[in-house]
Amino acid sequence: MSEIKELNFKTNVLIKNILGKELINNDNIAIMELVKNSFDALSKNVIIEFKNIKSNDDHLIQPGAYTNNTSKIIIRDFGIGMDSTDIENKWLNIAYSDKKKVKSKHGRLMAGAKGVGRFSCDRLGQFLDIYSKKSKSTYYHLKIDWKDFEIESDKDAEINQIKLKLEILSNEEFISQTGYTSFENGTILEISKLHKVWSVYNEKKKKWNVDSFLDLRKHLEKLINPNQAYTSDSFEIKLLAKEFHSDNKLINSPINNPIFQKLNFRTTSIEAIVENGTIISTLKDKGQEIFILEELNNLIHIKNCKTKLTLYYLNPYSKGYFKKETGTELKNYGSIYLFLNGFRIPPYGEPNNDWLGLEVRKGQGYARNLGTREVIGQIEIIDEEEKFRIISSREGLVNNDAYLELTKQLFMKIFTRLEKFVVNGLKWDSTIHEDKNIEKLIENDPEWDITKERYKETEDIKSRRIFESLKSIINVTNKNVVDFTISEDLIKRISAQQKEKVEKEYQKLLQKFTNSNESRDALIKFFEEQTQIDKKIQDQIKQLNKYKLTEKSKIAIESINDVLKLKDSYLKEINIYKEKADKAEKNNKSLFELTKELERKNALIEKERQKLIKQNKQLEEEHKKEVNKRKIAEKEANSEREKAKREKEKNTYLLADKTINTDTHSLIHNIKITSAGINASIDNIIYELQQPHIDKLSVINKISRIKYNNDKVLAYSKLISKADFKSDKFPINIPKYINEYLGLNTRDFSMNYHSNGLINESFIRNINIVELSMVLDNLISNSKKALAKTIIVDTITTDPFTILIADDGKGLHHDFVNNPEIIFDLGITNTDGSGIGLFTVRDLLSDMNASIEYTNSYNYKGACFKIIFK
Repeated sequence: MSEIKELNFKTNVLIKNILGKELINNDNIAIMELVKNSFDALSKNVIIEFKNIKSNDDHLIQPGAYTNNTSKIIIRDFGIGMDSTDIENKWLNIAYSDKKKVKSKHGRLMAGAKGVGRFSCDRLGQFLDIYSKKSKSTYYHLKIDWKDFEIESDKDAEINQIKLKLEILSNEEFISQTGYTSFENGTILEISKLHKVWSVYNEKKKKWNVDSFLDLRKHLEKLINPNQAYTSDSFEIKLLAKEFHSDNKLINSPINNPIFQKLNFRTTSIEAIVENGTIISTLKDKGQEIFILEELNNLIHIKNCKTKLTLYYLNPYSKGYFKKETGTELKNYGSIYLFLNGFRIPPYGEPNNDWLGLEVRKGQGYARNLGTREVIGQIEIIDEEEKFRIISSREGLVNNDAYLELTKQLFMKIFTRLEKFVVNGLKWDSTIHEDKNIEKLIENDPEWDITKERYKETEDIKSRRIFESLKSIINVTNKNVVDFTISEDLIKRISAQQKEKVEKEYQKLLQKFTNSNESRDALIKFFEEQTQIDKKIQDQIKQLNKYKLTEKSKIAIESINDVLKLKDSYLKEINIYKEKADKAEKNNKSLFELTKELERKNALIEKERQKLIKQNKQLEEEHKKEVNKRKIAEKEANSEREKAKREKEKNTYLLADKTINTDTHSLIHNIKITSAGINASIDNIIYELQQPHIDKLSVINKISRIKYNNDKVLAYSKLISKADFKSDKFPINIPKYINEYLGLNTRDFSMNYHSNGLINESFIRNINIVELSMVLDNLISNSKKALAKTIIVDTITTDPFTILIADDGKGLHHDFVNNPEIIFDLGITNTDGSGIGLFTVRDLLSDMNASIEYTNSYNYKGACFKIIFK
């Protein structure tokens, strides 16, 4: 059977070092821990006194001794004190803390928790004398030499083997032995032979001097929650170092931390209180309330902790005031401090301590995020359930669920509201002065006050934008809103500013309204801009009305609607005035202006007339050429009959027979009728241009008709000498005719012609050959104007019969590339022409039950048209 031996932990004497100077490695933290003990003892004040710092006998006396002239820290409070039982069973009981059982005394929450704060004395000095007295009791004195616990050679030496002596003193003995005045109850901690004066424990050999005392003051100032929300009793800390009074009088002055109350009237701030299942957020700008939002508290781990967040944004002016008040730049003061049960938790909030990750966010969006150099504030927590756990070294909290919920959820919710207000609402509250010069301006001007502040934007612009941004600032769903109050002052300010601006501008511009087109346009433009602004405000009102607004907020918002209605009424009046003015202006237009307009239009008509005359001359010349060609062709036909026979078969429609038949006489008659129509159309255009009101579209239509008839005459002239010519519709082999026509007529324009198999196709339809010729003439003419050297005809499909007519010219003008369909509209030209040709081509092809379209889907250099015979 195996042997079982019972074992137990041993507590080596060196546990004192671990819990003392090695754990609490900062003198300021050690002193603050002892101050907390005085607070927990219900003392109303605590006195921290330094003696014999500049001059002492620390190096002269024996290692284990000290005198009244040895360096000392004396911490004295007037709390409930301790008797022998308390000292033996509580103070000397390592890790025991009465505060674990008793969460509060007489309305005060206990500041300590782990029971290791007593070893702070070891951090500060070698010797400790405790003098303590309860009400109606005697004095007790406990003396400790911390060196007695530093036995490194004996592994079996346990801390409970070191014996300490507790001395009972009468009132007279206490006064005689210590030199202190008697007291009813309280505790005195006298720490002698300070390490910071002589000890090797401090490797950097720091000394207690002016800088270290001022640094201690800063820590003590920030130790106590300035709002004292944890208790109705005040708690005062006094620091005394009389040897240094002449060096710096601030060292011995009263310790307080009023900075947050002073900032409240010069900054933008947000305060959030978490209590009783809700979160109430109040946003203020320079002391003026913007909104109060009450929402459901959906937190889990800190739901029952009374929590208060107070955050301030300091613009450049506020930073100047801050420095003037504190003597310290904001970046050197700190940022967001954390107070747990009334006391600050270091190192949170100290300069360069980014415990909330604000600087990381700032780096990710410098222009849209706030950082620690712009924000200061505090988080206060009353934690009766011990959700938050302090790290044993007294430097921070354990990163448990409660801590993460506080920092990642609650804080960020409130912080981003302040951030959005500053960035989106105030546009950073930008100043006219250079930021770097503002501190000097405030510091060097004794009479400086807020009336000298200068901002880039007016208050009315900020107020309107703040209102437009409210929904995005609060960033909460409707179902979570319990109550929402918007500042009446903000809404009234917006209403008043808008109303004043509108009425002022309206009256000013209305005075000039009837005398100046410019004034009318300015007034219309002003109200159109206001309409756009009003739309944003109306959208915001619609969104805000979905929340559970208080009755006052609803009434206030209605005042904005009244201003919007006023603007609408003004705008209606302006439109009436404008209609009357425009009508009068139109009726009273001067004769001079009408004459000038008519002269301009007559000049345009004359130009078109000259163009038509020139075209008629060209028509006559073309006709003569055709007659000469016909005569030459007749001679060649008589001399080379066999060759003429072959040409007749090849050119069935254009060169078949040169005798003038009945249809030819009819064609000549049609030319006369068409020419008479051209002259009549010109007379109609001249008459119409002389009228006061000219219908531009009507003139263009008449000109297009002239162009049509002119093209018709030109086609007649080319065909007049051809045999077998028919003036009416008759069956035509269209591909063969196109091939023949283009082969002959492109030569007149010094152009080449290529047919890709067109001659081999057969597609017969009853059409008017003159109209088909006009179509081809227009396409040849456009190609020539586009500097084309060659025209190509290609067959795509035979059912329906579809061909491409393309050239190697300049192609379609870039103005029409994205909408080529427009070139077929009347008056639209791709060349230097009249813009009628392609319109006529589409019209003629439509009569042949055919269509035309521009296409760039084929690899041709210039223009390319697709003709489809349906």
